[in-house]
Amino acid sequence: MNVRGKRVYCAGPMTGKKKWNFPEFERAKLLIDANGGIGVSPHRIDAAVWGFHGEPDLPPQMCHDVVLPIDYAVLRTCDAIYLLPGWSKSKGARFERAAADVHGLEIMYAADAEQGGLGVLLEPTWEAAYIAELEDEVLDAIMGGWGIPKKGEEATFREGCLKPVRERASRTGVKPKE
Repeated sequence: MNVRGKRVYCAGPMTGKKKWNFPEFERAKLLIDANGGIGVSPHRIDAAVWGFHGEPDLPPQMCHDVVLPIDYAVLRTCDAIYLLPGWSKSKGARFERAAADVHGLEIMYAADAEQGGLGVLLEPTWEAAYIAELEDEVLDAIMGGWGIPKKGEEATFREGCLKPVRERASRTGVKPKE
């Protein structure tokens, strides 16, 4: 499946998952980005709006009634939705899947996600998967050692951390297939 140039919203389970499933959402976003798309993920929205980074306890103001309308507004700016494993057991992801269908967004599934209705399977190239995994591991190592950046500085911090990784990958020829 070609995601090049498309804004792709990631949807899947969060409640009851370790770190609210943020690592899986980040991995999906990075895979979409590495394949030429623009990954849009609710875990990044949660970090930007609420300052929430997957800690065990939710901020008191975060609940479905407040979070879902924000996610829905962002979803409507996208071209496609990418459903993660376990999406069909998540109230939020089922809502997002239905909204995507109503608005005519392309429906895509992770390789190991349960399929429901019409849709296409997004299978990343091994290079894109490698880059996404590498970036995820680098971020985990850096964030674990230095702590979470200040609110509003997450994107700059993240890009600063990943710049040398991306430069080294480009010099070694490891990159997503066109």
